[in-house]
Amino acid sequence: MIPSQASRGVRYAMDRISDRRLPEPFRAWIDRAAPLPPGVTVLPRVVSVTGGVLVASLALIGCVGRGVPMAIMVPRAATGVGDWAVAGLVAAAAVGFLVWTLYRLGRMFGARRDQKAGVLRQGILIGPEGILVRLTPNRCHPIPMDRFVRAEPWSGPGTEGGDYLRLVTTGGPVDIWDHDITGDAADVNQVVAAVRARAGGRER
Repeated sequence: MIPSQASRGVRYAMDRISDRRLPEPFRAWIDRAAPLPPGVTVLPRVVSVTGGVLVASLALIGCVGRGVPMAIMVPRAATGVGDWAVAGLVAAAAVGFLVWTLYRLGRMFGARRDQKAGVLRQGILIGPEGILVRLTPNRCHPIPMDRFVRAEPWSGPGTEGGDYLRLVTTGGPVDIWDHDITGDAADVNQVVAAVRARAGGRER
């Protein structure tokens, strides 16, 4: 059985695996140094450098906006170890969020570079052997073709529930936030149907 995974923008019924643990032929699908194998289609992830820059800018402004007043007020207001501990936790959380945002921005620039070069291997990759969900490097979920049932739109519960592209499999659903992928359920089902038709033709 092929292992599976969970990632940012993707909710899985099973755990994620890294790029190096991908079994063949999925491992060959993500090799940017080699042409995409015949019969494999990529429904690419959304690559929005502008959005990434905006989020990083807001994170930087937020860190500076909170950090400067804290640096001025905390030394005057802190009366004990507990106050300093709280201030330290807040500062660490802010810096951590900023670092994570800049890391994501760097990956976004890398994805845009690969997109321009025609070697982007991030998104939903569909081939004769199955489907590979890989929105970002090292967050992979390979689905053997015989375990894939269908793709369908799905909305989370409650007023804050997001809209997802759900891949229904015999091992559980794979939900992808629809803002992270360029294709929709109809695109996935269409590509899968074409792949299965070609495979059936070869078998006959």
